[in-house]
Amino acid sequence: SYRITVRAVGQDGGRFYINSERDYRDQRNVSLAFDAVQARRLVAAMGGRSVEDALVGRDLIVVGSPKRVHISFLSKGRPTGLYYYQTHIVVTDVSRQLYIPER
Repeated sequence: SYRITVRAVGQDGGRFYINSERDYRDQRNVSLAFDAVQARRLVAAMGGRSVEDALVGRDLIVVGSPKRVHISFLSKGRPTGLYYYQTHIVVTDVSRQLYIPER
């Protein structure tokens, strides 16, 4: 398991992300990646509050395996040949993988 402090929350298409750094491109960033179903479960666990309001600045404990993900820079929808890596932990079950300690 890993402990991260939530610094930012974002979305890209149908994916939802919780980031350990304000800039998700920062090489130190760890992104927790959720599909739409798990994102709705997380919002429900927050009592309907926005995840950003409920979690930014808080610590989370996540169970999962970090993976390096290759991210290509695009220009007009086509890869430029430039890229960077992000570290993701995919959350497939909020109730089993995510723990939010009391303050």
